[in-house]
Amino acid sequence: KASSGDIGHLLGQLDPESIENIEILRGPQATLYGANSTAGVIVINTKSGDRPELGLGIEAGSLGWQTAKGTLRGNQALGSGEWLYSLNLSQTDSDNSFDHEFFEDVTLQLKTSYESEGWSLGYSRLDGDSAFGYAELDTVGSGAAFQSFQTPDPHQQSKTVEVVDNLNFDFALTDNWSSRFSWSQAKNTYSIEDADDGLLGTQVATANGDSGWPDYIPFSAGDTLYIYDGLGVQLSEIVGYVPIATTEAFYEDESTQFDFRLMYQGDVVNLLLGVDDQEYSARQWGSYGASDDEDGQSAFYANGDLKLFDSRLILSAGVRNDDYDSWGEQTTQNIGFAYDLTESSQLYGNYGDSFKPATMTQLFSFTYGDPSLTPETGETYEIGLRQQLGEATSMEFTLWNTHVDNVIYYDWTKPRLNDPSSTGAYNNGAEAESSGVEVQFTHQLNSEYSLSGNYTYTDSEQRAVGSSWQDTVQIARNKGNLRLDYSMENLTLGLNTYYSGERLAWNRLSMPSYVRVDLSGRYEYNPNLAFSLRVENLFGEEIIEGIGYKEPGQYAIFGVDYRF
Repeated sequence: KASSGDIGHLLGQLDPESIENIEILRGPQATLYGANSTAGVIVINTKSGDRPELGLGIEAGSLGWQTAKGTLRGNQALGSGEWLYSLNLSQTDSDNSFDHEFFEDVTLQLKTSYESEGWSLGYSRLDGDSAFGYAELDTVGSGAAFQSFQTPDPHQQSKTVEVVDNLNFDFALTDNWSSRFSWSQAKNTYSIEDADDGLLGTQVATANGDSGWPDYIPFSAGDTLYIYDGLGVQLSEIVGYVPIATTEAFYEDESTQFDFRLMYQGDVVNLLLGVDDQEYSARQWGSYGASDDEDGQSAFYANGDLKLFDSRLILSAGVRNDDYDSWGEQTTQNIGFAYDLTESSQLYGNYGDSFKPATMTQLFSFTYGDPSLTPETGETYEIGLRQQLGEATSMEFTLWNTHVDNVIYYDWTKPRLNDPSSTGAYNNGAEAESSGVEVQFTHQLNSEYSLSGNYTYTDSEQRAVGSSWQDTVQIARNKGNLRLDYSMENLTLGLNTYYSGERLAWNRLSMPSYVRVDLSGRYEYNPNLAFSLRVENLFGEEIIEGIGYKEPGQYAIFGVDYRF
């Protein structure tokens, strides 16, 4: 999304059953993927029609969870080639932790291609329509007296419509040279609707403090706090209060991308040359004001690797130049190596720089924006070791350090461009740094049991202009997974234990560490019929992922799949 710089609810709309595999590319990936790839890139590949399949599935579970889905995949000889197709349709309805909360989603995924000798033509589409009703969140006090309340709100919801289209054409020029042309378009429409329902309910103060904006009147533990829709926390009931209006805000993001790649694959050298052009637009209208902005960029990039000493040593390098209409050019580069120390161990390292441009909201927002903002720039170093211990065990160790300059942040002291008498706008100049170590392993205990896990230590800090370094919010110094899998002919079971250490919330209060245990299983009764079960937070661990938000606790979903 050009306005916010993120992907919105796109991941939540992907049906896991439609995913073929997920690739995680560590470290800076700006050479191939451009902006916003300082920490790495996640590549999700959906299933094609190479394995014919026709199926129906249903799920039911905690908090009123209900899902129905259908799958059609297949292939067919056509002319001198093969036509492959994959269609996935799912509908989900669920309640949530409070009255009037709900989640509804309908998602269609289509992927089709025609493959012939020397060339292929493919098209894919994701079409998602979701709605989320949520409780009113209010906060009072500060520091140790900070309190937050979620109060059911019968008419507060957000809606998201997401459409992503992609068309690609691959053509082999010679035995070594090939090309790919791709076109993609994404459109996201997000809206907020909140009718003023007046008095939503009451909450009880748990500590002494102040009531927050606008009056800051002290209150005491045990006092009744009145929660008004749109007005927040009040210390007494407002006699004769009349609801004012309905809040309606709309946001629309649209982007179009053209990309051409020329690739050479040889025994010693691989080379990729690319040209990329993107156009963005972001519109906003409704209760929070109106705006209509456009931006665009063009890029040239090259990446290659060289194999030496019978491929024991691989050297890689890349460079990219991006030219944005709104602020100008940025050049990034990366270098890396991978060296086989022995047949079972490999040493690798990478260096790359990266950038993150200001979002269109940060640039052009009528209230908070500043068109003169420049991109954040970063540098990342990493070095690691992959080790195979016999046939059953593999391990990997990685050390990394990332430093980001010119970070964009909200500056409470900066005069606003549209109203210099008021302060509070986006600004450049903060710094951020992250370093740490990650360890992961897999071990095949026997033909039925396997054990895998990972541990990450992260030291992440940031500082605004003129301030001292502070720990980054929402980043745990210690976290890890330990998973035990069991598999036999018609039964698979998985037990996963996830640990997260303490981390800071947005108000810099510490959220406690926790251990969560999840259970999953699938039983194939016969070649056509299968049953599945997953239980999240098996032992009901109290979890705080965000100050003020209630987690659902123990959560279970049971499913049935039938393949024709």
